[in-house]
Amino acid sequence: MYVKDPEMLARDRLLGTYTVRPIVERVRKTLLACGAGVFVSLAALNSIDAPQYGVDRPAWESNGGAGFFSERSASYYEPQSEEDEAEEEAAEQARYEAAMERYQRDNSEAKSAKFSEVFVGKYADPKHPG
Repeated sequence: MYVKDPEMLARDRLLGTYTVRPIVERVRKTLLACGAGVFVSLAALNSIDAPQYGVDRPAWESNGGAGFFSERSASYYEPQSEEDEAEEEAAEQARYEAAMERYQRDNSEAKSAKFSEVFVGKYADPKHPG
């Protein structure tokens, strides 16, 4: 069996004290901080008062619970009547016509403004004055 001499033992102790121990302490502190963060996160998530059966349990139970037929939710998926579709199309057409009218008005104003600026003098060509 090999026995280290006192110089090698002193060197190994110094290495352990000033090189290895600080690294181990840093890793230990990091792991403790991560563990504390996980614990705090779990505690915060556990403290949230999330409803177990949706927002309003009595309404959920009155509808028969999840996965059961509900008149209100079924009405969202039923096709509209022809009268409702005609009203909706008329409103959409009116919005489209108003938008096109605004576009044409603004576009004509912009063209006339640009024409007057270029040919009246604000942006006149310096090579061809007046």
